[in-house]
Amino acid sequence: MKKIIVGIFVFMLIIATTLPAIGNINQQLNKKNKFLYEKTKNDYVPGEFIVKFTRDSDLLSSSTKALNDKYHIKSIQKIFKRAEGTILDNIYLLIVPEDSNILSIIKDYVSCTDVIYAEPNYNGELPLIPDDEYFIFQWNLNNSGQFGGTPDADIDATDAWNITTGNPSIIIASVDTGVDYTHPDLSDRIWENEDEIPGNGFDDDGNGFIDDTCGWDFCENDNEPLDREGHGTYCAGIHGAVTNNLIGIAGVDWNSKTMVLRCYNRTSWQESWYAQGIVYAADNGADIINIEICYSSYPYLIEDVVNYAYGKGAYLLAPAGNWNESSPRYPAGFDNVTAVGATNQFDERCDEDDWGPGKGSNWGNGLDIAAPGQWIGSTTPTYPDYERYPQMPMYYCQPGESGTSAAAPHVAGVAALLLSVNPSLNADELKSLICDNVDPYTSTYYIGTGRINAYKALMALYGKIYCEGNLVWNDVKAGSTVTGSFFIKNNGGNGSLLDWGISKKPVWGDWSITPSSGNNLETGVPLIINVIVKAPLKKNMDYEGEIIIKNKNNPDDFCTLDVSMSVPRNKPFDSQFNFFRWLFENFPNTFPLLRYILGLSYSKLFV
Repeated sequence: MKKIIVGIFVFMLIIATTLPAIGNINQQLNKKNKFLYEKTKNDYVPGEFIVKFTRDSDLLSSSTKALNDKYHIKSIQKIFKRAEGTILDNIYLLIVPEDSNILSIIKDYVSCTDVIYAEPNYNGELPLIPDDEYFIFQWNLNNSGQFGGTPDADIDATDAWNITTGNPSIIIASVDTGVDYTHPDLSDRIWENEDEIPGNGFDDDGNGFIDDTCGWDFCENDNEPLDREGHGTYCAGIHGAVTNNLIGIAGVDWNSKTMVLRCYNRTSWQESWYAQGIVYAADNGADIINIEICYSSYPYLIEDVVNYAYGKGAYLLAPAGNWNESSPRYPAGFDNVTAVGATNQFDERCDEDDWGPGKGSNWGNGLDIAAPGQWIGSTTPTYPDYERYPQMPMYYCQPGESGTSAAAPHVAGVAALLLSVNPSLNADELKSLICDNVDPYTSTYYIGTGRINAYKALMALYGKIYCEGNLVWNDVKAGSTVTGSFFIKNNGGNGSLLDWGISKKPVWGDWSITPSSGNNLETGVPLIINVIVKAPLKKNMDYEGEIIIKNKNNPDDFCTLDVSMSVPRNKPFDSQFNFFRWLFENFPNTFPLLRYILGLSYSKLFV
């Protein structure tokens, strides 16, 4: 009997320890096979696929080697050569004969216990961009109703520039088709790798790239990421064209630098190229990474690199896509990326009326923010030309002139303005400031919390004053002292700081307020303000007034506390009080008067 009990106990112990492991394996397999259940619209590179192995596995383990032999692997290339100890370790690009059935091969690899995931080397879909003639008025920055638009349906850039025009220490990485870094309206805004000596043929900074003075071309694997398609130059002009220089257009940010990463060419836009571009940006100090690509399939490699870049402190954003649907596109659909939809000059969601049949800003709960994306003028590689507004009725717009690609750089530019004021802001704080301080748009479809507003986001960075308290004193004796307190709080976005001061207090009484001003009040933590007041001498009065606390950086932002005090006359005679006490307190001359009338004196009275 004792053996049976012991056996049952051992059996139950085995089940208890095995079931969680089985659950973990099933969860891993579900993740690895996710792409097989998705509707794939993108093509992938023939003869190539991506595999991430477990950290403990050997690339040449017996199970892996058997698969490699079975499918005649021609080449195995580690995608990130300096990724030891990070989530990017053990990720490889495998090359097979071009006529191989990639999906069938991947099914075998994902079933291998040494593999975390396997996927094709996807080609992404590049969102549409404007390709029209000269555009004179940038309604997106300052909408006065040009082209029939709605006045003030813009990002309030001119108001924002009164606060800041940016800082050259802020770096925006353009993960795109490259940039024409010789363009006269862009050349002064291009990032320079100060740790690299140009043209000496050496990797001076030891980052694995030779003579990468302004970025890298991952399509050609060289140090000349010059734009051949136009998309990257167009987007770079929106977020960072040279401004106030008498030529061309204005950028959202006047001073930030653009790191150039070419990851797309006319024939291919491989996932591995974009992944390497994102990692380069994160490793080389980019503060903001604008990823101009859309994948309809779930790209695990891009997810890994996005999380890697986010972990290094970068703020990432991407266009939501131009297919007028709610299906998520990636990387915009990832949690650590801000997904950007597009609005027109009427503050409406861009739809088929703007872009043509089957086109429009993608929508759905996965979007975070909207920005102007219709008829946005910007730079082209064939300088000094610029993308131009069509010389046609304002209500007519052919597909290809606009897109969420144009919307995303607006967000990048506003993020750069915010960082120029407070460089310590992290990615989550930037996202909060941008997405919580917006203008409304018109749409039955959700494209984010609102349309981006640069001025509101910057003002929120300076904090928002809030105060509360009860400063009411009743039956106060004239000339006596009373005390009280109230609190102020910074209700601005995460990462905002508040500079405040008392701008008004009642003119009656003698007031002491401590502290009466302060700087850099962080969000959410109440600050207690102590009040001491010496009551006025005038009796039988009800005194009223207010205390006003102002945001020093925003004259339109203040809060008010009502204050009141009653100073009555001394209490009238009551039978419970001594008559003479009442008499002498209220009529102090009574005793001398009585003395005179009675003809008495102290000497006669007490002798």
